[in-house]
Amino acid sequence: MPQRNKPSFNGLGSLSVVEPEVPLDRVEDVVEALYQAILEREPDEGGTEHYARMLREHGLAGGLVPAIRELLASEEFRSLMRRDG
Repeated sequence: MPQRNKPSFNGLGSLSVVEPEVPLDRVEDVVEALYQAILEREPDEGGTEHYARMLREHGLAGGLVPAIRELLASEEFRSLMRRDG
């Protein structure tokens, strides 16, 4: 069962959120899902490497939103929106 973000007290007077773990061999699946949802295609090798590295380095909490922002800011996405708009 996937771990949900649960607040936890760290004993030092602050609250933290437990980040769900994505196994390192599954980040490519997350990248593929992002490409399918945003760009409506399979990721190319360079995109897979770039975003998988981002997710590995920063985790879901730190890497997912920036990855989504980059994809939404891409010329490819803007072209899709002009075409479909």
